[in-house]
Amino acid sequence: MKIIFMHNPAAGVEATDAKHLTALLKKCGHKVTYQSVKEKNYEQILEEPTDLVLAAGGDGTIKRVVLAVHATGHDIPISALPLGTANNLART
Repeated sequence: MKIIFMHNPAAGVEATDAKHLTALLKKCGHKVTYQSVKEKNYEQILEEPTDLVLAAGGDGTIKRVVLAVHATGHDIPISALPLGTANNLART
């Protein structure tokens, strides 16, 4: 599966290691394109064809990624990897 992995490296109590998370996804056989949501114009990566967008971070990150995917007009599945402090979206 081709995954666009959109990640907030500053999310949560402790920063999460993007290289480690990317390696885990690749170990499972996925083709992964990493994108930090802290970079300017991070949304542009969503123009690339993909099977899934994985949004990793807190509630704000998940919201930003969902809105960015919606803005493309493409029907791309989104999954959340809750790495934030409260993770209200993941809990509901």
